[in-house]
Amino acid sequence: MANSNGGIVGVTNNTSFGKNTVNTITSTGSFTTQPGTRTMRTLVVGGGGSGGGDYGGGGGAGGVVYNSDYPIIEVSSFSASAGAGGAGTGSPSPGRGAVGTDSTFSICGGAVIYTAKGGGYAGSAGGGMPPGGPGGSGGGAGEGCGAGGTATQPTQAGASGTLGFGFAGGAHSPPSGTAGGGGATSVGETISGVDSGDGGTGKDLSADLGTGVGDSGWFASGGGGGQTTAPTTGTASCGGGTAGGAPGSGNVSANAAANTGGGSGGGGCGHGGSGNGGSGVIVVKEPNIASGVWSLQSQMEAKKAGTWPQFLASMSGIDYLVIAGGGGGGSGGAPGSIGGGGGGGGGLRTSFPGGTSLSIVGPQVVTIGGAGAGAPVGSRSTKGSNGGDSIFATKTSAGGGFGGAGGPGPQNNGGPGGSGGGGGALTPGCGASSGGTGNVPPISGDVNPVQGFAGSGSVGPDAAGAGGGASAVGGTASFNCGGDGGAGLGNSISGAAVTYGGGGGGGSCNNPLYGTGNAGNGGSGVILLRFPTACAPAGLAISPGANSLAPAPCSTTIATFTVSGEFVI
Repeated sequence: MANSNGGIVGVTNNTSFGKNTVNTITSTGSFTTQPGTRTMRTLVVGGGGSGGGDYGGGGGAGGVVYNSDYPIIEVSSFSASAGAGGAGTGSPSPGRGAVGTDSTFSICGGAVIYTAKGGGYAGSAGGGMPPGGPGGSGGGAGEGCGAGGTATQPTQAGASGTLGFGFAGGAHSPPSGTAGGGGATSVGETISGVDSGDGGTGKDLSADLGTGVGDSGWFASGGGGGQTTAPTTGTASCGGGTAGGAPGSGNVSANAAANTGGGSGGGGCGHGGSGNGGSGVIVVKEPNIASGVWSLQSQMEAKKAGTWPQFLASMSGIDYLVIAGGGGGGSGGAPGSIGGGGGGGGGLRTSFPGGTSLSIVGPQVVTIGGAGAGAPVGSRSTKGSNGGDSIFATKTSAGGGFGGAGGPGPQNNGGPGGSGGGGGALTPGCGASSGGTGNVPPISGDVNPVQGFAGSGSVGPDAAGAGGGASAVGGTASFNCGGDGGAGLGNSISGAAVTYGGGGGGGSCNNPLYGTGNAGNGGSGVILLRFPTACAPAGLAISPGANSLAPAPCSTTIATFTVSGEFVI
């Protein structure tokens, strides 16, 4: 029987089908690996230290732990916590900087696997505190006779040390210079005069993790020393660290870049201050790889088994507006108790404007929710139907709740949904019905905190409640007058201001004052996707032909889906 490696002795074949998923944690969080993942590229960066004030050294970068091949045997869950950067001194301040906070990477509910130490504080001329402090990378010395802080990351126990990166901060000897903070791959510059030292260099992981994380794929550079009486300030390299600040009270060095672990620059002479160190980050990439030497037969077997990597295109920067189908209204009962409840508006989720856009890998199925059917014409005491859900990638908007039936029976209450349906009017003497709950299920991560609002209940034997809308609850019914539908929500992702997701009005009896539907597109759902034209992969297409791609403002393209289909990259 032929070996899977084509008979070549000593060659091991490995595949990992992680879909090139990138998990980035900037505070605390957790994730679960893809089913096909067999290895991960795992980066943990501690929070950067801050520079010292008034002739201050540069802050030390947060420690770095990087494993390019963390093995995965089965689907696994991990948790992580990213450390904060050290607080800057502000201005005027003669004090030293602050240490960054450690970052950790753990098995969910289990032991810590890696710890990346916070960067060391930088020294200052003020208060007799010139030495830099220890940290993942050490802080630079301030003006005076002081040593740079030592790097503690490489000396950590276990893998946190053997896979760790960090270097010492620069030292200083009189008369009046400032030293640079240590970086992930080199020491901070040592100074023995009036000059300002440069921060140590960061670590370039762009080839492994891409340029969409850190400082274009770089992490953990040290801060530059604050400017002295010399004409220049200490600089910082790629990796989030910042240059030293200018002389004079009120001048403060720039904050180090967030989610890089960079150290901030020191404060300049004359009571200049320092900005904050950069916060830490955890980045885990689940790559698509197939290493070794493969026979054609073994490659085909892996492909049939679903373990051969599929190298899929990816796309980021997609703003979305996902609207579900609206709920159908209920029918009234016998004369004297006729009012049927209005249907709830379809749930609405959006990132536009100003929210967090989506990133996708490979083609995406797009589902457009259908309109909820109203009670049949001529029927009595019959509730409507919920609208259908609309789905794109990780975003699902729930269909609107049904309108309750008027008259006797158990179907009077409005149904829950993206927005809730209105309650139908009850038989005289039987009380009142309730409206359906909105925002079911609850959402998170969108510009709007809820996807819709509740419907209203009935009042008396005649007036039915109204469906909730995307921005307001269903209007309150009054005797002989059904409630007005809840207001929809305006959005201009298409380039024009349009209102979506309005609720249906409640029915009434023995009075011409019927509830009115509020503004908003009713019926079936719709999905709009807007993205920078330059970010669209070659060959981008949508199907079927009823959906469309069109230019949009600000060099963007908009995809409009009115029927279910596919977004192909």
